[in-house]
Formats: sequence, structure tokens, C-alpha cells
Amino acid sequence: MDDHYIDIGDGDTFTLAPDPAPMVPQHLLKPSSGRYLSPMERATIMVADRQGQSVWSIAAMLGRAPSTISRELRRKRRHWMPRYHAWQPQLWAESRTIRPQPRKLEQNERLLDAVWAICQLDIDAQAVTPDTLRQALSERAQRVAAL
Repeated sequence: MDDHYIDIGDGDTFTLAPDPAPMVPQHLLKPSSGRYLSPMERATIMVADRQGQSVWSIAAMLGRAPSTISRELRRKRRHWMPRYHAWQPQLWAESRTIRPQPRKLEQNERLLDAVWAICQLDIDAQAVTPDTLRQALSERAQRVAAL
């Protein structure tokens, strides 16, 4: 079978297997929320930009507004990085999504015990009420005390 080649300019050529989908991590193939660009969309923008495609054609290919593509290309370049690279904007986006404060389960051991007890009881998530939390906590306390 013939391999597929993607030329991204500057003599850089990447060889892809005939069916590249199995090699892509599954979390990258999930549809994006629509609000933020996914890693695959950023990579597509990078390749298409290096091939010299217009902002409008890239937008049509991704099903995004041309202003989104233009903004991504314009804002995500730096003086030390004159060309758009998909990895740097993705790192910036991921660093901004880091939680500024610890999760409630990390702070509240009693709540963590209740959630853990509910998981052990195999209770449907829809059925969790304050009463089931209290019941789970009391059962968990009895089990811990019995040990």
C-alpha cells in the first residue's frame, strides 16, 4: 500500500500510515465543545497554514468561523516563533484550565469517605440524596470501627 505524505513546508514531510486514525489517541478524536479549539484542530491549522491555504479555506475545512482561525494564527505567534506551531497554543490552553483551588474531595475527608462509601454500595448516582450520604457515612464509620 502507498503511504500518505503531508508536506508542511520548509522541506518537512511527514509520512502517515494508510489509515492514521488508529494511531491517534482516542481523547483527541472526541468532538470539541465548540468553544475551544481541540489539539487536532490546532494541528490541522498548523499544517494548512504551512501549505499556504487561506484562512477562509482552513475555516471551511474545520467548520469554524474565519475569525477564529485568523485570531488563532495571529495571537499565537511570538517573536521567537514567527510561524504558528500547534503545540505551544495547546500548552497555553491546558495551563489556563488548571484549577486554581483544590477540589472539594481533596479538602474534605468526610465528604471523600461518603463518596467512597456510596461507590462501594453501588448506588445509582441519580438516587444520591443527603439521606443516602448520611447513611453511607454511618455505614462506613461502623465498618471502620469494626476493623
